[in-house]
Amino acid sequence: MPTGLAQLPARSDRSAPVFDPDKPRTLRRYFTDLDRLFNALENPLSEKEKKQAACDYPPIEVADIWEQQPEYQDDSKPYEVFKTAIINLYPGSDERRWTMADLQKLVEERRQKEIETLAEYAAYYRELVAAANYLKNDGWIGDAEIARYLYQGLPEGLRARVDQRLQIACSDHPLNKPYTLKQYDDSVRYLLNGAPSRSSALPVSSTPSATPAITAQPLPTITIKPEGVNAFAEAIATAVKAVI
Repeated sequence: MPTGLAQLPARSDRSAPVFDPDKPRTLRRYFTDLDRLFNALENPLSEKEKKQAACDYPPIEVADIWEQQPEYQDDSKPYEVFKTAIINLYPGSDERRWTMADLQKLVEERRQKEIETLAEYAAYYRELVAAANYLKNDGWIGDAEIARYLYQGLPEGLRARVDQRLQIACSDHPLNKPYTLKQYDDSVRYLLNGAPSRSSALPVSSTPSATPAITAQPLPTITIKPEGVNAFAEAIATAVKAVI
């Protein structure tokens, strides 16, 4: 059974943690993935081995810098102290993923764009909820604010349709109580469900279709022969005489 650093995946292995020095925010994820590997080992690593492992995966020029840190070279310094020192080398690695300004910017930008399909709305919903839930977990906003931000990010025409839908679907909703995120979401999805995409919409011709012409048929010609008229007149005369 392998022990020590031999238990860890190779640098080229797909399961190896990755840090991109051009993206400082990936440093937190790098150490999270690294710690997950450490915790899964059957034979725990020493503090020194953990620091060595942390320097094994980044690019060589990055590893050179890390290995020159006092917290790395001093064996009495534990891994967590070394990790904190490395994080401090990269301003921005510990910044918030989203801020209230980010959320407000997202809402303002989405309000200026049309949302005509369910796919377009779903993309907006995912982005907003991800940012809003992050801020909610940090105590910046609550559920009512998240619902309001979702609604405010809808284009004006769609907001008006959502208002009408809510009046029908939630007719008994108290006037002084805000709608929930689910109520807004359900209404938008109801309105957009089945809406054709822009590429699939067919143009409607404004030219009326031609009505087939109806050809009038000539009436048949009735020809009355003179001898027929004379016979008819004689028959009437004979009948009158018989009555008299």
